[in-house]
Amino acid sequence: MAPAIRNLGFAVLLVVGLIVCSTAVSAKQCISVAPGCDTKGGGWNEAEFPHARVGACDYFETIFEGVSGQLLYALSLPDLTPACKVHDRCYYSNLEESADVCNRRFFDAMLVICQEKFGEGDALGEMRLRACTTWVAEIAEAVHAAAGRDENLPRARASQKDYMKYIKKSCRTKSWDPYPCAEPAPDECRQTDAGTCCRNRCARSCTQGESRWEWQCSGR
Repeated sequence: MAPAIRNLGFAVLLVVGLIVCSTAVSAKQCISVAPGCDTKGGGWNEAEFPHARVGACDYFETIFEGVSGQLLYALSLPDLTPACKVHDRCYYSNLEESADVCNRRFFDAMLVICQEKFGEGDALGEMRLRACTTWVAEIAEAVHAAAGRDENLPRARASQKDYMKYIKKSCRTKSWDPYPCAEPAPDECRQTDAGTCCRNRCARSCTQGESRWEWQCSGR
């Protein structure tokens, strides 16, 4: 009888835990700061709320200076600053995403920049596209190696926590509900190996325009 009681107790705790987690997700709150708040104060010169740092590509420019940098300049390769900002927003965030995820987003963003500049053109454009994709692959590899060696991600996350403490101490903050998904909800379902899948789960975001309907499946 005792094992059965223990199993029942474990099941109850598990269900309660799932309910609590579900409630926490559905009750998610976004944080914003007063418009007049100086989020770049306190030494956070490259802050872009809610990120402690959103900088340029000075690190990569240093890596590829000299002969390599002159070649890149001659080929008119594009400015990678938008991709570098994607990387910084991932590293300096409260989402706790892994270095691999952030580095992959960075690489994908660089590839998009190459494609947008050289994707349609003559033979010279094709040559530049190949050079650009090779270049960004080298940059992605260098970033991946640096992340493992220098532990940049833990330092970035520590800096992010300090930044949020500064914001809460120095600025008027307020909480608000995430943006809702666009209505009406899509009426889409399909049969898969996982069972019946419908696009009826609203993944709400704190960024306007990024809340979206996602698929969720129920077992057979």
